[in-house]
Amino acid sequence: MYESTYRIDLKETSESFYFLPLAPYPDALLYLTSMAHEYTLPSYYVERFNTDVYMIHYTLNGSGQFVYNGISYPLEAGTLVFAYLGVHNILFPTDDRFEYCAIHVNGAQIQALYNHATEAGKKIVMPFPQENILSCFGKLKESLSPSMDFFSISKELNLLLTDILQSSLRKTNTLSPLMHEVYKLIVNNTTSVTEIARKLNYSPVYLEKRFKKESGSTIQNHIIRHKLEQAEHLLLTTSLPVSDIAKRIGYANTVGLVHLFRKHHDCTPLEFRKEWPKKKSTHIFSNPKGDKPLT
Repeated sequence: MYESTYRIDLKETSESFYFLPLAPYPDALLYLTSMAHEYTLPSYYVERFNTDVYMIHYTLNGSGQFVYNGISYPLEAGTLVFAYLGVHNILFPTDDRFEYCAIHVNGAQIQALYNHATEAGKKIVMPFPQENILSCFGKLKESLSPSMDFFSISKELNLLLTDILQSSLRKTNTLSPLMHEVYKLIVNNTTSVTEIARKLNYSPVYLEKRFKKESGSTIQNHIIRHKLEQAEHLLLTTSLPVSDIAKRIGYANTVGLVHLFRKHHDCTPLEFRKEWPKKKSTHIFSNPKGDKPLT
C-alpha cells in the first residue's frame, strides 16, 4: 500500500512533472514516473513509505536532510541520493536555500542497477558532477511531449544511471573510465568494435582484451544486446516498419534484425510486436539462453 505525508511548500520558480504516463508495455527497461526541479520553503516536508519507485535526488544549492530507513543523511550542493522509496524515508530542508532536482524511475532494469550502484541500498549517498544531472534533466524535459518518446527517455536514463554506477564504483576501481567511455559509445549507437577503438585511439585487439578483463564480456556482445534493446523498444512503442527499425539500429536491411530476433526470441520482429502480451522481453543485462556470446 502506498503511504505518504506531504507538505509541498515551494517557491514559484519550481517546476514539476507528476503523474507522467506509464510505459506502454509491462517490464519496460527504464521509464520515467515523475521529475522535478524544486526550490523549497523552510516548511517543506515529504515522508514516504511503500512507494515502489527509485529516486535520483541531487542537491543543487542550500542544505537538507534525508532520513532513510532510520539513518539520517545530510544533503549539500553536489550530493546525489539514489534510493528505493519502498523503504521509509523523509526529506526536508535545513535552510531556506534548499534547491534540488529529482528524477523518479522504474522498470525491469532499475533494480539491478540500483543494487550495483548502492551495494543493495547500503551506500545511497555519493558526490556527483552537477553538469551531468542538469544535462540529463534538460534532455528529459525536451523528450516530454504529447507523443512521449519513451525510447529517448529510456536512453537518457540509461546514460545517467551508467554515470551514477561509474561514480559509485570509482573508489574500488571496478569500472575504469575507459570502459565507461566504451559503454557510452555503445549506447550512442557506435556499432562496431573497430569504430569504438578508432574513436578512443586504441587498437581493437587491446580494447577487446581489456574490456573482457574488466567486464567479463566482449564489446561485441554488448553491442548486440544494445541493438536488441533498441529494437524491442521501437517495436513495442512505435508503429515504425521493421525496415526502418533495422536501419535505425545499424542494419543495412531487415535480414540482420530478423536473425537477431529468431536467435534470441525464437520469432520474427513482427511476431514479437504482435505477441508481446504473451511474452516477456529480454533486456540489456539478461541473456536467457545462458552465457554464450550474443551474435
